[in-house]
Amino acid sequence: MRAAPQRLWLPALSAHVRLLVRDPVPAVVVFAPFVAAAVLGRGAPWVLGSAGPLATRIPARAVEAVLAWMDSIRSFVLVLSGVLYGMLGALLNLDEKDEGVLPFLHTLPARPGWFILRRCRTLFALYLISIGPIVAAGNFVHGDPVVFAASLIVDALILPVTSLGMGILAKNRVQGLVLAKVLNVCTLPPILIGALPGQWAWLAGVFPTAWGSPMRLSAHGSPQLIAAAAGGLISCGTIAWHLLGRARALGTGLVPAGLFEIVPHEHPRKPAEY
Repeated sequence: MRAAPQRLWLPALSAHVRLLVRDPVPAVVVFAPFVAAAVLGRGAPWVLGSAGPLATRIPARAVEAVLAWMDSIRSFVLVLSGVLYGMLGALLNLDEKDEGVLPFLHTLPARPGWFILRRCRTLFALYLISIGPIVAAGNFVHGDPVVFAASLIVDALILPVTSLGMGILAKNRVQGLVLAKVLNVCTLPPILIGALPGQWAWLAGVFPTAWGSPMRLSAHGSPQLIAAAAGGLISCGTIAWHLLGRARALGTGLVPAGLFEIVPHEHPRKPAEY
């Protein structure tokens, strides 16, 4: 078995961070969850609160209706953070695909897919470093603190699913940016959980990104909490394992021909004239 390239973990993380900040799009994605947390988590309650500028301009019932959704909005931002940070890994891979680097990485003497796992490790490290400040920026802690912390671990499983899925389906960076807009649908489960009554809220579990949100919003008692955590582990784990196997099987490492590849039209050749 071929050994993975020997590199120190911190230099590898530093190299990935430099790749992120060299381009404005990934840099914006890194800081977007902080802005969303500050605006939606703290800004919205202050604007609508009794001391806010809109306190006397909006009917009290409307304010109460909006504030009743704050826990769902907080969970929305947390899910959005996982989806966005997962997209970062896909954007890096697609950049390397466009630059012709990925085929070279695949030829290095290492276990198949080693650079995919290393990039996922970088995404987890970035998420671990960022999630605390994001939670603090939006004052997101609600419910039992232990359950809330456990739900963030389940949310972290969104990262490899988003990164691998977007990297496999898209052929290049342009297609990846288009697909990123489609993947924003995966941030809807917290809103669905707030809109669906009672046990119907569990239908949001059709999204693999949903399972951390029920732990914060709708799970009651240990059995439901364990069921939500297990649902996240099984759904995200199964999808990520399948995508990783598919990525390893591809000759270029991560990005195949792509879901949106346009096959050039070949004009029929005219018969030779004699």
